[in-house]
Amino acid sequence: MGDVPARASRGDPAWVTQSTRNLFMDLEDAGCRFRHLVRDRDGKYPAMIDTILADAGIETVLTGVRMPRMN
Repeated sequence: MGDVPARASRGDPAWVTQSTRNLFMDLEDAGCRFRHLVRDRDGKYPAMIDTILADAGIETVLTGVRMPRMN
């Protein structure tokens, strides 16, 4: 399992979407492959993120509600 540091420090949905695209292009170039991505339910993650991940063959797993230690 890989541990990817959070890249959503700005919180702007457009920036988060582009950052996600860039991250997965970089991972693909490096030969890394992920099947699952665990993320929280924060509103800064637009629905487009799940679409980008699904297109890359990555399943999004959301953390439980009010379970801060889950991620």
